[in-house]
Amino acid sequence: MVRRILPILLLAVVVLAEATPAEPSSPADTLIVIRPELTERAPRIPGFIPRQFAQRPRVALVLSGGGARGAAAIGVLQVLERNGIPVDLLVGTSIGSIVGGLYASGYSTDELERLLDTTRWDEIMSLNDDARRRDMFLDQKLAGDKSVLVLRFKGLEPVLPESFSTGQRLTNFLNLLTLQSVYKPDPTFDQLRIPFRAVTTDLVSGKAVVLDRGDLAEAMRASMAIPLLFSSVKRDTLQLLDGGLVANLPVDVAREAGADIVISVDMTSPLRPRSMLNAPWEIADQITTIMMQEAKLRAREKSEVVIIPAIGNHLSSDFGGLDSLIALGRTATDSALPSIRQVLARRARGQFAEQIDIEYRNLTWCATALGNAIPLPAEIADYRNQESVTHSDLRALAGQLAEDGQFAEVELAVRTSGDSTDIELRLWPYPVIRSVELVGVDKVSRDTIETMIRPMLGRPLNVRTAEQVLDRILEVYRERGYVLARIRQVRYDSTQHSATLEIDEGVVERSEVRGSDKTRDWVIWRELPWSNGEVFHMDAAARGIANLYGTNLFEQVLVSVRHEGPGLEKNIVVVNVRERNTELIRLGLRVDNDRNIQPSIDLRDENFMGAGAELGAIVGFGPRNLHLLGELRATRIFNSYLTFGLKTYYGVRDVNVYTDAPFTDPKQFDRIRIGEYRERRFGAMFSFGTQLERLGNVTVDGRFERLSLSNVFAEPIADQTYRISSIKLGTTIDTQDHVLRAVSCRGGRAYPPAEDRPGGRG
Repeated sequence: MVRRILPILLLAVVVLAEATPAEPSSPADTLIVIRPELTERAPRIPGFIPRQFAQRPRVALVLSGGGARGAAAIGVLQVLERNGIPVDLLVGTSIGSIVGGLYASGYSTDELERLLDTTRWDEIMSLNDDARRRDMFLDQKLAGDKSVLVLRFKGLEPVLPESFSTGQRLTNFLNLLTLQSVYKPDPTFDQLRIPFRAVTTDLVSGKAVVLDRGDLAEAMRASMAIPLLFSSVKRDTLQLLDGGLVANLPVDVAREAGADIVISVDMTSPLRPRSMLNAPWEIADQITTIMMQEAKLRAREKSEVVIIPAIGNHLSSDFGGLDSLIALGRTATDSALPSIRQVLARRARGQFAEQIDIEYRNLTWCATALGNAIPLPAEIADYRNQESVTHSDLRALAGQLAEDGQFAEVELAVRTSGDSTDIELRLWPYPVIRSVELVGVDKVSRDTIETMIRPMLGRPLNVRTAEQVLDRILEVYRERGYVLARIRQVRYDSTQHSATLEIDEGVVERSEVRGSDKTRDWVIWRELPWSNGEVFHMDAAARGIANLYGTNLFEQVLVSVRHEGPGLEKNIVVVNVRERNTELIRLGLRVDNDRNIQPSIDLRDENFMGAGAELGAIVGFGPRNLHLLGELRATRIFNSYLTFGLKTYYGVRDVNVYTDAPFTDPKQFDRIRIGEYRERRFGAMFSFGTQLERLGNVTVDGRFERLSLSNVFAEPIADQTYRISSIKLGTTIDTQDHVLRAVSCRGGRAYPPAEDRPGGRG
C-alpha cells in the first residue's frame, strides 16, 4: 500500500500548477483535479465564443508538385478526413499549393473532386494568351484576325516574352475560386480554415520564398508559375516562379512553421525513359527532375510519414484520368494509416509524459454537469473498456473533451482510495440560446437562414456545431454569388438567452487599382460593372476581369478584397493589373492567285496617352498594290460606349479586267485577261457611333477621297479622276464565327464598285 501511495504523492507535487487537491476523507485517499491544457487562437468571428483547442502535437501535411499528378492529393485528404486525422498546417508547392490552398480556404474534398471532373483543363492550362473573342470589341477582333505575328516594344527596345503564356487563364480560374471560398486570408493565411503556406522561387535570388499572406490566388499562381510556360508573378521586389525549382517537397517549411509531425505526399514525376527525351522541353524537364532528386530524398528522410501514390509514369501534363489518380491517393493513404496513428499516439504520449506517470486501476466513471449527474460523453468510450489508464491518458482526455466544442469548462476529478480509482468528469455546458435575431440580411431569405439556425435553439450551445452552421450560411451566400458576405459579429445576451447575428452581405466601400503606371484609372473603372455602395456579386467580378483583359492593355488582371477600419468592417475591392507594353508591330500576310504574296506592317500604340486609344500606321504592299494608312481610333470615349475613328490613307492598286473565253465545250467555263488599269486613292475617313456592348457597333462613316484611274495594259477604261464624298450609316454584328454586315444607306457621289462595271473585276 505504501508503494502505491508514494508515487501519487510525488505526482501531486509535479502537477501542482494544474491540480487542485481536496482534503482526503482518510489518509489513504488522494484527489487530483486535471484541467485541459489549451492553446489560444483568435476567434474567427468577432463576439462569438472562441473555440477551445487542446495542446497536442501539431501535424503538417506537405503536398509536393507534380502537375496533373497532384490530383492524388485529393484522395489523401479524403482518407485523412474520414479517419479523423488532424491537419493543423498545409504546405504546398506548385499543384500541391493549389490543392492545399483551396482546401484550406474551405472547399471540401468532394467539391475539389467535382472541380477536377468539370474543369476543362486543356483550356485553363492552354498557352494561348488571347482574350476570348466575345470579350473584345469589334475593331479588336478584326485587328486580331489580320495579325500573324505581334512584336512588342518598350520605346525602341523590343520586349521578348519571358514565357509562352502570361497564364491569365489559370490566374482567372484561381481568382474566381478564391473569391467564392468561405474562408478569406484576413490578413494572413493563418485565418483560413487551416493555416496554409505556398512555396515559390525568387527568380532573382534563386531562393525559396514562402508566402503566408496577401492574395491567396496570386500565391497559388506564383507557386504554379512553370518556367518558360507561364510568366512569373511580381510581388513587391520579388519575381516569383514555381516553388518546385528549390523545394518540391517543402518539409523544411513545415518545420519552420512549428510542425511537430510532418506527413509528406510525394507526387513528383519520375525520370523520363529514353523514348520520351526527344523535344527540347522534354529534355529541360528531365534536367530539372534530376536536379530535384537529392533534395526530395532528404525531405522524405525529414518526414515522419511519407505517402507515395503509385501513379507510375502518368505525365504531369496529362489531365486525363484524374479520377484514377484520386483513387490512387486514397489507396496509398489507407496503407499509411497505421504508421500515421502510431506516430500520433507516440508523440501524444511524449507530450503528456510525466516524470512518474501513474497508472490508475479499478476504474469507476461518472459525469456531472453543474453538479447534476449526466450520461457519460461518447468521447470516453475508448477509456471505459480499459482496465487501467495513465495520468497522461487523462490529460489527453481532458483536452479532447474541451476541444469537442460542447463544454465551456472541463475538469477531471481523480480520487484514489486504496487500489480503486473514481474518475468524475465535471462539465460546464455553454449557455442555452432560445432565439436569434438577424441583422443585415437582405439578399438571402430570412427563412433560409432561420431554418439552418433552428436546430440549435433551446439547447446548450455547441461551439463547433455553431461554427459549422455559420459556415453553411456563408456557403448559401456564395451559392447566390455574394462572395464578400461574412459574419460580422455575434452578440449574446445572457439575461435573455438570445443572440444577435450580424451579417455583412458585402457592400463595397471603395475600389482601388494597383499596378497601373501608364493607363489612366478611368480607363479601368469604365470596364468594371460594380459601384461603391453596392453589394459585390460574383458575376460582376468575372465580367470585370474579362472586360479588362479584353482591352488587350494588360497581361494580368486579378481582383482581391481587403478590409479596413477599426473593426475591419469596410470592404475594399482591389483590382491588381500588370500592364502590357502597348507599343507594337503587327505583321500580316495575305496570299491569293491574283496578287500573290501581300505582306503588311502595322506600327501602333494601343494605349496612346494612357487613354486606351490607338494611334497607328499601316503599310501594305505587293507586286501589284501599295497601301499606306494612318489612324487614330478610340474604342470607347471616356465612360460611354461611343466610339470614333479618324483615318488618312493613300493606295495604289492594279486591277485586271477579264472577259469570257470562247466556248469550246458547253460544260466548261473560262475567262481571259483583256486589260489592266491602276487605281490611285488618296483621302480621309471619319467614323462616329456606339458600341453594341461586345456584339458589334452602329456607326456613321464619312469619306472624302480623290480617285484617279489610268490604263496599264491595253485600254479597258478611259483615264479619269473623281472627287468622292460619302456618308454611310451601318451596323455590324459579330456572331463569333463570322461577321454579318447589315444593308447600309449611302449618300453623296461615289464611283461604282468594280463588280458593277462592265467586265467585272478579278
